[in-house]
Amino acid sequence: MKRAIVIAALLFPLGLMAQVRTFKWGDELCEFASTYEGAKYSEKQLKNTLDHLYRNTGPMLATDVTVFNPDKLSSLSMEALDKEYREKKAETTALDIVNVPFWQQYRQRKLRQLEQEYVLKKITLLSYDNPAVLKTYKNAPDCVAKYADALIKGGETLVAVWKAQVEEQCKHNGSPERLRNEFAQNNGSSRRLEYARTEVTTFGWWNCANQHLDYAGSGDEYPELDKEFRKLFIKTSTIQCDEP
Repeated sequence: MKRAIVIAALLFPLGLMAQVRTFKWGDELCEFASTYEGAKYSEKQLKNTLDHLYRNTGPMLATDVTVFNPDKLSSLSMEALDKEYREKKAETTALDIVNVPFWQQYRQRKLRQLEQEYVLKKITLLSYDNPAVLKTYKNAPDCVAKYADALIKGGETLVAVWKAQVEEQCKHNGSPERLRNEFAQNNGSSRRLEYARTEVTTFGWWNCANQHLDYAGSGDEYPELDKEFRKLFIKTSTIQCDEP
């Protein structure tokens, strides 16, 4: 009996050691090898958490809703936007990630971000035919106040906002004369109001309202994301790093 107890005591730590696995990953500069308890997470869960949450810190919807030229308006598609939103929402909701409170809560933040992106993109798309819809957007009241009335009224009111916008852009552009020449050419065309609507929607309304979105994992959050991801491991060793 004593011999059996001794053997069990010796084998138990070996059983634990068998659950320790290695996960290789990296950031922009370095490659790492981390050990983790296989009983807690799978390699797939770690990879999903890394690729879809930790690394995915920008916009989640790629469907365009703005254009630089009114000729391209016909390429914008509400159907494409709706389809991408449904797919990304289903994918993020069902994503098999580590079962840790921080990352489960972070998933919910990504879903809220996705919803915000979708609402803004949908309203922006609808505004090309019905600019009054901008008044229903609640997440950027300053942008609504600055651009909605001009886009609704159109005509010289819209052109005046367009001109002021170009002058503001010139202050921060390396080729201000190019911007002024483009404005003069487009403003002198028979389609000047189409150019005005496109320019104000893209460089005015969209750039303004987009800044109000709560992008999960923005730059100042990176240290926390990195810390929380490394907490999943027993030990992390650096394999190699490139020069910054």
